[in-house]
Amino acid sequence: MTKKKTPKKSSTKPVIYVHAKARSAVSSSQVQALVELDFPVYTRLAVEGARQTSNGYDQPLRLLAELHSEQPGRPVIFLRAGLQPTRLLVRQLQQLARAIPASVLVPLSNADALVNPFAGLQAPAKNPDIDYSGMVNLLAPGKLHTLNNWFDHFTYLTAEVVKCLAEAPGDIPLLQQLSRLGIRLLAPDHLFLHDPESKVFTKLDLKPYES
Repeated sequence: MTKKKTPKKSSTKPVIYVHAKARSAVSSSQVQALVELDFPVYTRLAVEGARQTSNGYDQPLRLLAELHSEQPGRPVIFLRAGLQPTRLLVRQLQQLARAIPASVLVPLSNADALVNPFAGLQAPAKNPDIDYSGMVNLLAPGKLHTLNNWFDHFTYLTAEVVKCLAEAPGDIPLLQQLSRLGIRLLAPDHLFLHDPESKVFTKLDLKPYES
């Protein structure tokens, strides 16, 4: 009498897809660092250590459908090449995702001025070794802020969102699809991802007031 195999449960660990929008191609060293976080890593181009996809970041709905087919039930992280999240950051996002499953989470970062908490601040006279993530985590009130733009540096799509988008028509723009499904983009103000290729302290590009 043969034993019946029990179906495998889907993992809640996220899948990381690395893209190179507005950046040079992802390096094998970055892929290796991400693999060491114990998450599956995917890229469009062939990179040692990563699994290659048929669809790219320029077609996000088709890409999500492919990743959902490969790794059903898992959240997906879209990550820009050159950035290196910590295991702690991902775990904190996983905890938030359990409370608000129908959401896309975007950590603050100097990778984009619109979500850079240091934009407009005076840079220190010297250049000390600052723990920017620790500083933001210490000083932030721990609130969630709704975003109206899509961000390319790092987006955490919960498993529920991935499933909804994977089943959505592929010819509708991503933001429009999120709005149609009632899915919000949220920025936890206590989480920060440092971009080593971008300035931290930048000037605010404010337009003059018109009466």
